Amino acid sequence: MYKAMVVDDEEMIRKGICNVIPWEKLKIDTVKIASSGIGALKIMEDETIDILITDICMTEMDGLSLVEKINFLNPRLKIIVLTGYDNFEYAQKCCKMQVDDYLLKPVDEIELENTIGRLVKDLENEKIISHRQKINSRIQGLTEQLKLEQIMQNMIHESMKAEEIEKVLVDYSIDKEEVLQIALVCPVIDDNLSWKQHFELLNLYIKNTCIELFDSKKEGITFEDKNKNIVIATFVREEFEDVTDRIKYLINYLKNEYDINPKIVMGSIVKGFNKIN
Repeated sequence: MYKAMVVDDEEMIRKGICNVIPWEKLKIDTVKIASSGIGALKIMEDETIDILITDICMTEMDGLSLVEKINFLNPRLKIIVLTGYDNFEYAQKCCKMQVDDYLLKPVDEIELENTIGRLVKDLENEKIISHRQKINSRIQGLTEQLKLEQIMQNMIHESMKAEEIEKVLVDYSIDKEEVLQIALVCPVIDDNLSWKQHFELLNLYIKNTCIELFDSKKEGITFEDKNKNIVIATFVREEFEDVTDRIKYLINYLKNEYDINPKIVMGSIVKGFNKIN
């Protein structure tokens, strides 16, 4: 269900719109009213509105000023503008803003109902598209991570030629002369027997944490080697904080989050992916 708001400085019009529209049929269970743009903004500070129906000519703050502010605060809001003037200038201004429809007063209730129904369908379609995009993003992210892990394993075990490595680095927009330091993450679980039976799950949690702390910030590449050890190829750059500080943060995070004592073995600093093995 969705929320709508009617904004008009004429009480009769506000109540008329609220009474004639079959809101529940249109999947709207809450309808807020405001007599001015200022009042509308106050309501929207506390509540998320999905569809706004506003008059243009109002005291205190006109409808176009309200729309302009709302476009900045909530660009996803669906907006219907009402006006008693068949004025092309108003229509032009509405078109330049994010206004979904422009209706003349006196408003035909069937036309308004159909317009609201169309906007509700638009909202539902946007939800479906957003959900699909999130799923696709997760699938694509997982696929890319697995692909990258395989590439890193091949680099470490020297099963890739120099030209193959260079092509991969170009594909991922990584400098072939990147300065790197390898970190091997070893979770010590002797003091936490509950993790012994779920070691693979713990490994997954740790890997996801490392991806979030390093890969997502483009400060390194996390992967598993062929022995299922978690490895981070950390980037050593001036714009990043010291690698040691980042590793210390990782250790403290894993201790607090998973009640383990991780041991992290650091390799030498090298220049170029072809030297990480």
